Amino acid sequence: PSLPPPLPSPSLALPPHESHRTSFDYSFHATPRNWSTADALCRDSGGSLASVTSAAENALVLRLCTSACWVGLNDVKREGQWTWTTGPSASGYKNWAPGEPNGQLHEATDAAYLYPPGHALAGLW
Repeated sequence: PSLPPPLPSPSLALPPHESHRTSFDYSFHATPRNWSTADALCRDSGGSLASVTSAAENALVLRLCTSACWVGLNDVKREGQWTWTTGPSASGYKNWAPGEPNGQLHEATDAAYLYPPGHALAGLW
């Protein structure tokens, strides 16, 4: 599948001026951003892009996303070594779409995004 345009981001998704309480607060910023900018915005506001550590959390994140959403999983520091911006995940949970991560050289990002509801790959990265 082709990559979507720059994606909405920080932490994750809700309509503006709403929040969702779990053990974390998730927020959605509708302004499209590339992954690096979204990551920096999250860090500057004291948070991080979402780290998804279970199927239940992935389902929550999918429900909150109104369009494709960046998550904190990336291989920015070392190609092919996928890590969360918040550090290693003890769970090892992954939810890659078939053929991902594919490491195609023409891709403009080294980060994962969640396919949105309504997409054939909804909920996968």
